[in-house]
Amino acid sequence: MGEFAPQDPECLLAFVTQELSMSDKSREVRLQAAKSLPFAARVLKPADVREKLIPFLTEVAQREEDEVLCAVADGLSTFVPMVGGPDFGYIILPILKEIFGCEETIVRHCATKSFNAVVKTMTWNDRAAEICISIIKDLSTGDWFGQKVAACQICSAPYLRCDDAAVRVDILGIFKLLAEGTGKNDDSPMVKRTAASSISDLAKSMADRDNLDVLISELLPILLSLLNHLQDLVRVDACTSLVLLIKAWCARGPEHVKLCFEHTNELITKCSTDTSWRVRSALMKGYKVLSQCYTRENSEFLAGSDSPLFKALQDKENEVCLAAIKIVPALSGLDENYLNDIIHKMMDFLITPTEADVPKGAAMMNVSNDSGMKKYAKDAVCISACIDSFMELIAVPNVDLDAIGKALVFCLELDGADMKIMVLGSMDKALLDLELKETLKSRGAFVQSGAFNEFVKYSHSLMQNTDAVNPTLLDESGEMEWRLRRALVNVSPLLVEVLGTELITSAPGILNKAFEDKIADVRLAAVEAMPRLIKALGSGWFAEKILPSLMSRWNPADNKISYLQRITVINAIGALSSSALEPEVKQQVVPILLEATKDMVPNVRFNAVFGLGKWANSMTDEEDPQTLLQIKSSLESVVSTDTDEDCKIFARAELSKINQTATN
Repeated sequence: MGEFAPQDPECLLAFVTQELSMSDKSREVRLQAAKSLPFAARVLKPADVREKLIPFLTEVAQREEDEVLCAVADGLSTFVPMVGGPDFGYIILPILKEIFGCEETIVRHCATKSFNAVVKTMTWNDRAAEICISIIKDLSTGDWFGQKVAACQICSAPYLRCDDAAVRVDILGIFKLLAEGTGKNDDSPMVKRTAASSISDLAKSMADRDNLDVLISELLPILLSLLNHLQDLVRVDACTSLVLLIKAWCARGPEHVKLCFEHTNELITKCSTDTSWRVRSALMKGYKVLSQCYTRENSEFLAGSDSPLFKALQDKENEVCLAAIKIVPALSGLDENYLNDIIHKMMDFLITPTEADVPKGAAMMNVSNDSGMKKYAKDAVCISACIDSFMELIAVPNVDLDAIGKALVFCLELDGADMKIMVLGSMDKALLDLELKETLKSRGAFVQSGAFNEFVKYSHSLMQNTDAVNPTLLDESGEMEWRLRRALVNVSPLLVEVLGTELITSAPGILNKAFEDKIADVRLAAVEAMPRLIKALGSGWFAEKILPSLMSRWNPADNKISYLQRITVINAIGALSSSALEPEVKQQVVPILLEATKDMVPNVRFNAVFGLGKWANSMTDEEDPQTLLQIKSSLESVVSTDTDEDCKIFARAELSKINQTATN
């Protein structure tokens, strides 16, 4: 298309029509021509577009293949300026009407988007109203369900633009016939589902026009009829639209919340007791929006003992329970008393399984609660969702932290390594996130809670008994499952913060044992935990308890020490660059990195290069010019003399970073 200059509109028009000719052009050629239509229309004069291109496209829409029609429909959404502006926008609509007759759903979807886009941008006058109503009526009385589906989807945009009350009544009447299935062949489930999903768009148009009286008297009864439909998928779409309708209504302002609640709360209750779990789950997925719309004033309805949320937490279907559990942290704006009741209900959910949670013949969990009763547990997916929600709730003001802590301890005490890994990992991540977000008040309150101390003590007992633990925590070799070992190392800085001196005595053993673990991820966890432990316990603790152990593992001449152990030492020293160490400690560790750049194993050398880069970027010439000079010299030596190309590349990159930092 680019070979035509803007001054050749006639030639360009002829070329486009030729390329879109079905008789002698391949589909690929026609598709490319269809995608180029917006460009061609910009080159042509508006009169040529209206009088020549539009009639041609109307003909094309009646005979083309799906893929080409989809491209044509997409392009037409941008045509309003090219046909002469908003005053002539209505002449695009008949082309889209033809495309609505296509059997392919994606094509009709593209046509719907373009139709609504054109209607929103064109000038609304008598001619535009006449064409829109004519198209909607023709589609709604078509012989094929696809046309009726399209009619449902294009009612909202004309309703919003139309100032004539009589025309709006006509549009709503057509939509009502389609939704209630009182017309010819209107009872197709696809028509009903589309009407159910489109009702939210029509509700938004009514709210934007301030036609709330019509919404109440006409649209809500239509929605109720769809919520009573026999097919559950229709009810699912109607439930989703109900939430969006409430959102559009309440967006009008706080003064509308009370009226909206009065007219919609019974419909919400109806959805919460629907016989299909899909409908109940759909309601829970929209509950965050619902809580924001109904606001704190309706906390009892949203989270009280008879609320849809309470019912969902007791639902026999795990899908509904999961949806409810996941939404709880988003309800932080509700009254804290009701929110705490929900937290207690989640605890009940954890310890009161349904029949599906306990396989036939399975034994009860060998863990006792305060009353001495043995406990079952939900499946891992449900418990994981509960844990994630509890972690998010820690940051919510005035929540019952003890209840959250007890729930986490319950999960931690369940048999099996997976559950402990899940709880430990989530706890460490959640409290680190709170620290990064500077919500230290919430973090401090939780860390000081009695239930959290129980959690810490149990975790500490696991650390102290890694060689004699419950058989369910052991792998095939008889050792504690490696992911649990990693989780305990990750959480050790958090335990130090709470237990203080009680854990200081065992922390070195935990860390040093992890440094020589045969699993790389456990060794890496120890490397990452070390700076946090130094922050909590100080540089002196590191120099006395950890450094000697690290130094003993660094001896390139000792064949008994694996190069993997040397890499762990190198990575640990590299991680120390961000720690506040005493000068004498720095003088001991940096030379190890310098020596490691000459190791016989390339993997050790390039890890040493990375470590030197970290140290160099953490200091300045004024702070320690001699050490910085040694680092640069060592990296330059790697670049010029190392036999491994990767080592040279990495060293060159680190030198570049150092020089760039110095320049800045």
